[in-house]
Amino acid sequence: MASGIDVIQVIENDGALRGISDCAQCYGALSARMYGSAQTDLGAGTLIAAPADIPAALSISNTQSQVALWHFQMENPLHHFSVIPWYDLSTAGARRYCVLMSYSAAGGVNYTLGNYLDRVAPAATAAPGRYKNNRNSDEFTTMLTALVGAGDTVAAYQANWAAYFGLGTPAAASPIRYWKYAVISAETALANM
Repeated sequence: MASGIDVIQVIENDGALRGISDCAQCYGALSARMYGSAQTDLGAGTLIAAPADIPAALSISNTQSQVALWHFQMENPLHHFSVIPWYDLSTAGARRYCVLMSYSAAGGVNYTLGNYLDRVAPAATAAPGRYKNNRNSDEFTTMLTALVGAGDTVAAYQANWAAYFGLGTPAAASPIRYWKYAVISAETALANM
């Protein structure tokens, strides 16, 4: 039975996907590969403005052999990242989250999805922000909490941003919006890829 880790391993080894250097193109290309066509964000998305909003962002009703792709958007500065929620069959079906991104910034400073996967600077190279294909619920909650930045000073929020994204200097904490694309079988995603 195929699972999310099989889909993630295809992404990790796909040269075309690894070369993407624009964060807005990353989720579109990932959705096109997984679903067979690019998915569309419907409506304004769901807002995470405070830590109380995070549990809903983590919820998914997939089975152990299903995956999905989620698109997250930071608003200031604008940055996109993708998440694949999946079940780890090697640990009694524990839910895992794989964060994927590239980064493009003014002045041409950027990193590719491949740089992020390989933990090459200027992408995050150390914990907690470095690439990890199997973040648990607590780790993903910690990431979203840090990025929402509720109550943080600007300096603390900038440190959180740098820890997860490696680049950028936000002027203040900003809300996060997200869109969840349909749950599909890992087998279907693999066939599309």
